[in-house]
Amino acid sequence: MKTRYATYAIPFLLAMLCASAYSTAGISQLLSQYNISTQISSSITFTNISYSGDSYVLLYHSGSPYFLVNVTSGYSFVTNQGEIYNIIRNSTISAGLSKANFTALSVLMHQYENSSAAPLNDCLVETGLSQSGSSCTLANECQSCRTVPVCSKVLSATGGPSDSFGVGISKFESQYVNLTNSYQLFYAHTEGVNASNAQEFLGYINSAYKNISYITNNIYQNPIFPPTSTINSSDLTKCTSNPNTSPWYCFAVGFCEFTTYNYTKLSNIGNLLGYINSLPITNQQVEGVASDVSSTEARYIEPVIDQRQTSQFNAIMNSTLLKYNSTVEEANTLLSHVNNSTLSSELASLQANYSLLRSNYLSLNLSRENLTLKGQLSNLTATYDSLNKTYAKLLNISSDNLALILKLQLTKSFNQSIVLNLSRQEAALSGDLSGRVSNILYVQAALVGLNNKSKNYTARALNDPLVSISRGVGRSFATAVASFTGLPYVANVQLAPVYAEVPAIIISVILLGIVLYAYEYLKKKYNVHKKKHAKKNWNIVWAIAILLILAYLAISYSTSASLNSGAGVNSFEGAVNASNTIAIVINGSLTPGISSCYNAISSGARLINKTVISANFSYGICSSQGRKTSEDICMNSYASSGIPVVLLENSSRNNISIYSFYGTVLTLRGNSTYVASCPVKFLIK
Repeated sequence: MKTRYATYAIPFLLAMLCASAYSTAGISQLLSQYNISTQISSSITFTNISYSGDSYVLLYHSGSPYFLVNVTSGYSFVTNQGEIYNIIRNSTISAGLSKANFTALSVLMHQYENSSAAPLNDCLVETGLSQSGSSCTLANECQSCRTVPVCSKVLSATGGPSDSFGVGISKFESQYVNLTNSYQLFYAHTEGVNASNAQEFLGYINSAYKNISYITNNIYQNPIFPPTSTINSSDLTKCTSNPNTSPWYCFAVGFCEFTTYNYTKLSNIGNLLGYINSLPITNQQVEGVASDVSSTEARYIEPVIDQRQTSQFNAIMNSTLLKYNSTVEEANTLLSHVNNSTLSSELASLQANYSLLRSNYLSLNLSRENLTLKGQLSNLTATYDSLNKTYAKLLNISSDNLALILKLQLTKSFNQSIVLNLSRQEAALSGDLSGRVSNILYVQAALVGLNNKSKNYTARALNDPLVSISRGVGRSFATAVASFTGLPYVANVQLAPVYAEVPAIIISVILLGIVLYAYEYLKKKYNVHKKKHAKKNWNIVWAIAILLILAYLAISYSTSASLNSGAGVNSFEGAVNASNTIAIVINGSLTPGISSCYNAISSGARLINKTVISANFSYGICSSQGRKTSEDICMNSYASSGIPVVLLENSSRNNISIYSFYGTVLTLRGNSTYVASCPVKFLIK
């Protein structure tokens, strides 16, 4: 509930705005920024407060504190209740305990007491109560009254100490003693009140005031005083012969003079005391003031601040924290594979501040939070990039190792026990990478070592330049001849060694031509055909030449047939490198395993800038690029165009085979698990 302050409390304010270091325009501009009406801002009063080296202004409206403004450098509201309390406590309590207010209370009470002192003192004398040690009780037969002849005579005439007059004197004595004690209590505590005893002493002052007010408003209702002028004939009808059941005025004798209190003074005392009671002079009351100020500021200021904070918060979310979710997700993903205390700590700090920002952005210094979050994001991103680069390098080395080991597996002439040993090492390291690496340097060293070893084995196993040359020459002629035959793909594959014999036949014809030319030359010049021994020698030469040519043709055909029966990994890789396109053929139904492998191969092909052609073979029909034709036509097209083919099919037997003579085809067969693992993806990268 708001506390209102009387205008005459302004003398305890430290200074007015005009005498301060800040300006009316500055305060007015601050108020206008928060939609505070001119009705309020035009009636504001001020008090200056210094706290911890800073300057503040407490603004009042209609006597109530409304706003607390920090004017140390610029103008800003203090909205936190705890801060408000600490800032205003000392000055507020000091203002509430103004010495002038309590002095005024004491002066007014003395004036009120003196306003009826004469008739009361006269009554004390007339009843004998002014004498030291005298009193009026039933036990002492109203001893004080009997010392005064006139009082004693009236006492006897009215029935003695137990009758209305005697009882009235006894009541007057009791009220007067209580009144005197209350005055003394009032004066003592108005004089001695301070910050340490304010609550206690103010309680005594209020209690004394209530006693004084009650007694002085009722002391005249006693038979020893005259009836008041307000008593009329209807009041007298209540009188009986029994003083115990009749109102006091029925037996009033007017022995003492009527009291003449100045009740206006008493009212002024009550007003001033009420004002003092309303002032915050205890910590609890100051907390109430701080709460009032904070609540008022919340009503006027918080909606505007909330709007500004929300706008700034949204700006931070859309700029600084735009990539927060992706960054955190990436960091968590990396931490699921790599144990790194720096990345974990930086991520935890960022997430904690992000959570704090989202839940408390209305009360935070967003500029400072923005800088903090920017720094944390930058640090996290740098740590992530460095660690992720290392981890990605390990994955690449592992992928390279798998490809190298696969090449060795597909090279039947290579010692497969070595391949098995390499595979076991790679499987262990791959297990580390797919789990959570705790010692990344150890895993890196192990992977690099395995990679170097696998490269050495692969270089020795696959380095056969004569085979590569023979395959290249034979494949070129086989492809060229097949394009003119119009035969089915399978027939072209079977006849490819024959097609490849074209260069051997050409070479043989050339050699025979050379021998024939030499013979004709010698025949014309030296008549060797007429000489018996020369003729015999030439027969031998012809026989040897024909035998050599036949041997050459046989060896050439045998080599081509051998090359046509199968190929090594290097042949497939060479075809991939030489072509801009890769065909992926699904032979049969599309299963989840084949689909997974297809996607993996496609991704790898696109990463090396290869165009992917998809095809599906089913019952001799080739469906590709929205068209349907025969499988033979598709395969002949791929072979004649030099497009390598990856053929995927389901089978009970797990197997990888490579053909590379009339076209290049890598076939992956197997069950769903094997096909889904898609080992051939490591060969396309």
